[in-house]
Amino acid sequence: MQAREPVRGHLEAYWEQGWEGRIEYAFMPDGGRGIHALVWLRDGDELTIFEADGLRVRWSGTLRLVRRGWLSRPPPELKTWNGLTQRGVPYASWLRWFCERPPLPAAHARPPG
Repeated sequence: MQAREPVRGHLEAYWEQGWEGRIEYAFMPDGGRGIHALVWLRDGDELTIFEADGLRVRWSGTLRLVRRGWLSRPPPELKTWNGLTQRGVPYASWLRWFCERPPLPAAHARPPG
């Protein structure tokens, strides 16, 4: 399946009160505001994560989220967790990219269907 044209935006770590530090991976399109504009990332999505300058690519590929092992703990400074990580990317790095402030620029595309 061919992915749709990538949309520019930035990465978001989303959480709610009562989630005990758990986050969900999301993408916020440029110009989007609020929870209803977030795109929840899922397997098969195409994602490119840029350095803060918005030009150099930090990571790019098709999302293949895998359950992480219980021994894969995030760095203590993150104070958050998620049970998934991207195949081939260390869990701490993947999680940190979503928690950076200001948020890292990204491009996202979802295959049709």
